[in-house]
Amino acid sequence: MRLDRARGTIRLAPDAALDLGALALDLVAVLVVTSLLRRRLPYRLWRAIHWAAYAACPLAVAHGVGAGSDAGTEWLRAANAMCGAAVDAALVWRVLALEEPAPPPRQLFTDDSQVRLAR
Repeated sequence: MRLDRARGTIRLAPDAALDLGALALDLVAVLVVTSLLRRRLPYRLWRAIHWAAYAACPLAVAHGVGAGSDAGTEWLRAANAMCGAAVDAALVWRVLALEEPAPPPRQLFTDDSQVRLAR
């Protein structure tokens, strides 16, 4: 990691930036898999895992800034700022919504007479 005082930026070593991108991709893969398995996971576990989405975003941005060829361009700085603002807004919204109770478990049938045992 190098500090560029003239530009006011921090540059990551290319290998470190690639590692951050790989970690971000792994986190997103875990989020996708657990979303597909949501009905089989306890709600609290699923929700705790999905807080990792807030870690994946800065890792992906650090990857783009450190490994990308457009790191010093104004359009990438603007895109990173917009991504950061969107994630910050989502985080504030989610923290304020933490007091919501967990949704009730889904019922497969509304009437007990519809449940039949396989023999």
